[in-house]
Amino acid sequence: MRIKNYNRLTSALLVAALAVAAASCDGKDDPDTKISKDDPDTKISAGVYVVGPVLLSGEKQEVAILWKDGVQQRLPSGAGNETEPHAVFVTDNTVYVAGSEEEDDDAAEKETALLWKNGEKQVLENETKSARALSVFVSGSNEYVAGYARDASNRRKAVLWTNGKKELLQSDSTVSVANAVFVSGSDVYVAGYEDNYQGSVSTAVLWKNGVRQTLPGDNAEAYSVYVAGSDVYVAGYAKSSNSSYTCAVLWKNSVKQELTDGTNYAYAYSVYVSGNDVYVAGQEEKKNENSSPAVAAVWKISGGTTTKTTLGDGQLNSRARSVYVLGSDVYAAGSTSSVDDHTEATLWKNGEKQVLSTDESRAYSVFVKQ
Repeated sequence: MRIKNYNRLTSALLVAALAVAAASCDGKDDPDTKISKDDPDTKISAGVYVVGPVLLSGEKQEVAILWKDGVQQRLPSGAGNETEPHAVFVTDNTVYVAGSEEEDDDAAEKETALLWKNGEKQVLENETKSARALSVFVSGSNEYVAGYARDASNRRKAVLWTNGKKELLQSDSTVSVANAVFVSGSDVYVAGYEDNYQGSVSTAVLWKNGVRQTLPGDNAEAYSVYVAGSDVYVAGYAKSSNSSYTCAVLWKNSVKQELTDGTNYAYAYSVYVSGNDVYVAGQEEKKNENSSPAVAAVWKISGGTTTKTTLGDGQLNSRARSVYVLGSDVYAAGSTSSVDDHTEATLWKNGEKQVLSTDESRAYSVFVKQ
């Protein structure tokens, strides 16, 4: 079963702007609240940054939204185009958002990989007509973006962009996607998956400095990577060893650990390491005649013990796509559904739910800056 991978700001003026600016109910931007351009002499304020797509009231297409401490800012795009932000990363003077933009033209069928830097849209290099950016990581002066580009046969190919320049990670006939990038020292890690052209068999993959390594597990996909010291953690999912269902998986140094027992379908999308504790965000859902809802969850692995915290109420669909830990606080970003199946972008802090938008929306990534 494949889940669409929807699957791991500047001076005081900016802070003031974000404090009063939201993409308003009519979906229009205030020209006085635009994010200022990158300035190495300015500093980004502390806060909780979340990104995701929102279908604003009165709009026909979803647009890219950045929330800072719950206040939303619309990221620029072409008129009438659909934009989807997938990841956020914050440094001392820049907020980076990786995503994509699809032209409002059914005949064109063109999707462009983007990197927004303090709200300024940058198109990533791609010679084919379609590409998508799914993850961003910044180390020193280097900007790394993971995603995929479609080849001449319309197959997705895993891609890593370094400072805007494209590198193809997979060049054979298989389909592949790079879902996440993490940099540790001089080593660049990319997590993703590959499958046959029909999409019926998938393999979780970790690339280290461009060298491909498959991870154990049948019908497996990797969505997030985190490196702590000499340990490499990858989160994703694979077929359970106990049933035909998909289970949430954590790979540590390529050793597979199933976080769920195979009773339900489960998926892991994000991993974060804090001290000796490992946190994984995802969802679990029962499969029965009543089609039980998906329930957002965070698994904590500590001292050999795995503890699950359920975020959803179990009555309506909820999903956790990203997890971030700062001190004793655990943040998870995702979505919850209302009784009419209306989906709302959601942030959980220590299990407490905050709805970020009451418009149709989802939250894909969270980053907390001190």
